[in-house]
Amino acid sequence: MPTAPYLFASLLTLHHFDQLDNFGVRLLTTLPLATRVMKLPQHELRSACAWAIGCHGTEEAAEALVRAFADVAPEIREEALVALQELGPVGFDPLLKGLAATSTDIAAGAAETLRRIRGAPAGEIATLAERANSTWPTWALAHLPKDAAAPYIAALQSKRPDIHYAVSVLWTFLESWIAEDWTPKATP
Repeated sequence: MPTAPYLFASLLTLHHFDQLDNFGVRLLTTLPLATRVMKLPQHELRSACAWAIGCHGTEEAAEALVRAFADVAPEIREEALVALQELGPVGFDPLLKGLAATSTDIAAGAAETLRRIRGAPAGEIATLAERANSTWPTWALAHLPKDAAAPYIAALQSKRPDIHYAVSVLWTFLESWIAEDWTPKATP
């Protein structure tokens, strides 16, 4: 089996060929390789692969990155989050599936990524908040721009008053002056 540096160098070299051919057609030759390497134990390789997968710009790449939120290494999850954020709307469908996942790590990563992407689908997130047993869709909904989420929150007042209340509490906090300098786990 090749050594980790050899695989790393090969992956980065292959990435340079994974752009556009002479006719403007995207070549996706490294995506299957990168998704396989994501399963190897070498942290450096998984991190490089998360970055490389994000360069593909496809929904298939976004699906692989959402799965990376289940990785035990926080650095890999962060690399996947940044790559998904850069993919933007291409990742909405995989992120919505991730938001509904039973894995709290995947749901949390999907929620945070959706919060960071402009134009996140508030209606779909509200539907997940209404139907899911997870708190992450509610958290994501509360962190969207208020004007985009407000109509969906108002509709939830009679159907799911618990979600309406939770979002109201989160909005109160997020709009307060303490949210500007809030640090988790800061109690002595």
